[in-house]
Amino acid sequence: MALTEEERGQRLAVIRKEIDRIDAQVIALLGERARFVEEVGKLKPSADKVRVPERERQVLERACQLAVEHGIDPSFVEQLYLVMFDYFVDHQQKQLSQRPEESES
Repeated sequence: MALTEEERGQRLAVIRKEIDRIDAQVIALLGERARFVEEVGKLKPSADKVRVPERERQVLERACQLAVEHGIDPSFVEQLYLVMFDYFVDHQQKQLSQRPEESES
């Protein structure tokens, strides 16, 4: 039996509410990831050491593998991660450029 217009509207509202809930979780997880990336940035010696291609490759491979396991197009996940890498590298470089020079002992 087909849904009525009202039933479709109610069902859409329920689904959209779930999407909003998931979006909030995604943003919270991105915030958590950002805090850890900031901690990593504090441990790096200089702005020219921010990008670590081997680590990025490992993270990207793992993310794409997880995407496949969860039925998500890995090329979509790859694009998302490449944007995140660029953003966080830029953020770490700015963070490091604002760090006071450590005096030599």
